Amino acid sequence: MELGLRERGQVSHPPMVASARMGDRYTYGDTELAAERLGLVARVFEPTTQTFLERTMTAAPSLAYDLGCGPGSTTRLVHSVSGAGRTVGLDRSGPFLERAALHAPAGVSFRAHDVREVPFPGGPADLIYCRLLLAHLVDPPGVVERWTTQLALRGLVLLDELEAIDVSDPVFAAYLDEVATPVVEAQGARLLAGPVLAAMPDPPGTERVADDVVSFSPSPAESALIFAMNLAVLADRGEVSPQPALAADLAAIAEGARDAEPVVWRVRQLAFRRTAVSDGAASG
Repeated sequence: MELGLRERGQVSHPPMVASARMGDRYTYGDTELAAERLGLVARVFEPTTQTFLERTMTAAPSLAYDLGCGPGSTTRLVHSVSGAGRTVGLDRSGPFLERAALHAPAGVSFRAHDVREVPFPGGPADLIYCRLLLAHLVDPPGVVERWTTQLALRGLVLLDELEAIDVSDPVFAAYLDEVATPVVEAQGARLLAGPVLAAMPDPPGTERVADDVVSFSPSPAESALIFAMNLAVLADRGEVSPQPALAADLAAIAEGARDAEPVVWRVRQLAFRRTAVSDGAASG
């Protein structure tokens, strides 16, 4: 039986204005364990992200943003694959930004900024990329619409969000049903943001130039390790109560001591191109 759920150089720290419209904290935090977790996610998702960028980009951007950049792994990938003149990673987390700056190549920098707020600090961009962040925000379509106002003419917003996570193992199903989904929904968001984005109207002054669902299946051990690290981070932050039995089952799969069927991750990849720039586009 299939159990399927279908429905984140230099550092600058300017003052930020918190938004009262949405939740004001990232579910998984910014501890060392959280950074390690994001590094694992970046490695697992890198092939699909790289292919998406290569398939969609037709010219090297002068300026690219990576929104919710975390420790910077994906920022470096965006910069390398796109050939951007400058790539700026935006995040609210000081610890993540400091970590990201330690490994920043030439042309890559990081700024402290709440990506829900516009304008962005570096001006209009030719590329805005975001992966697996909108699942943690309320009103993803509204957020994306604001992001498109930060594009230069012909610039692109590229979005990578979960469409579905298909599992057949009861351990994986228990994690998704009892931990991941309820935690995100408690913040007023949806773990599977892909269907929400697919149904949204194109933001004013843009056209949808890509809308696809891609699938990949890491080894069961890799998926188990992602889930186990998520559970550990959430328990450490008090988002969920400790679940030693589930943690032990996930650890057994991650260590190869227990067999499991692979998880099928389905990712919605969308791209919006700005076709017209209004008077208020640069400032939001």
